Amino acid sequence: MIFIRILCREIPVSYDHLRMGDVVLFFHGIGGNRTNWRDQLLALAERFHAVARDARGYGLSNDYSGPLNVGDFATDILRLFDQLSDWSEHIVGLSISGLRWIS
Repeated sequence: MIFIRILCREIPVSYDHLRMGDVVLFFHGIGGNRTNWRDQLLALAERFHAVARDARGYGLSNDYSGPLNVGDFATDILRLFDQLSDWSEHIVGLSISGLRWIS
């Protein structure tokens, strides 16, 4: 498992990934973090590039400064897509993260 930190609008955001095949992105719910998906990353690693990230303020990602701006979370995800250089992602979300992708 590879641990990486990238800067998203000057805020370090952390994620784990195992690389092979199409990208599968895992998004944790409120109160969770990227480690909630460790078993799934390991199970999918032989067929997919499995990625689980910590949202701002969760796990090892830095907290946001100032008022919460939901647009910053979207920007973080776009920067992660750019980092992965692959726009053919499969999305798995838990709780409110899943709801965000449905709407």
